[in-house]
Parts: sequence; structure tokens; C-alpha cells
Amino acid sequence: MAVLLVVGLMNLTWMAAIAVIFLAEKHWRRGGILAKGVGTALICLGLAVLGYPALLAAIATTPGAAG
Repeated sequence: MAVLLVVGLMNLTWMAAIAVIFLAEKHWRRGGILAKGVGTALICLGLAVLGYPALLAAIATTPGAAG
């Protein structure tokens, strides 16, 4: 993850969110339910991006970036 951040291939905000989800899955009693919920949400997001590709640009844009 650190290398991806340094070379500009990954957003720091998304990395922090993923790390928090991993932490919650490991330390929460119902981590399996959280994992299934997050997985389902990501599959739905992927299908939404397939149907509406402009959505990906909205998700990938960093706050304050010109463009």
C-alpha cells in the first residue's frame, strides 16, 4: 500500500478506509458479517460503474483537485 501511495496509484483516503475496515473485521465479534456487507457493497459499486462509467471519475477524484 505504501508503494502504491508513493507512485501515485492509490488514494490515501481510500487506503485509510480499507485499513479501518480490515481492523474492524479482525477485532469485532461480528467481523464476518461486516466482511460480507462490505463485499456486497463493493460488488454493487462495481456493477454501478459498469453501467455508468462516469461514476468512477466521481469516486476517484481527490478533494480539491482541479479538473
